[in-house]
Amino acid sequence: MRLLAYIGDKYFQGETEKLHEYDIATEVFGRSKSTFNPGEDAIVRVEARRLRKRLKEYYEGEGKDHPIQVSLPPGSYIPA
Repeated sequence: MRLLAYIGDKYFQGETEKLHEYDIATEVFGRSKSTFNPGEDAIVRVEARRLRKRLKEYYEGEGKDHPIQVSLPPGSYIPA
């Protein structure tokens, strides 16, 4: 999952200011820096929703006993 890797990298590098829709769209999903319009292209929101769902399912199942649980709060791309 490139999105999760990107989010984790930026978080642990202390670059949470880069965890917003534009940078994720252009750096993770290869959208054009000159033409990306979040109002017309929901790729980041869609993929973040999928990631939230997968994380929830994992921690409710096989990862339920894992000592560290990562979440991505709705409306944010900064992990908790």
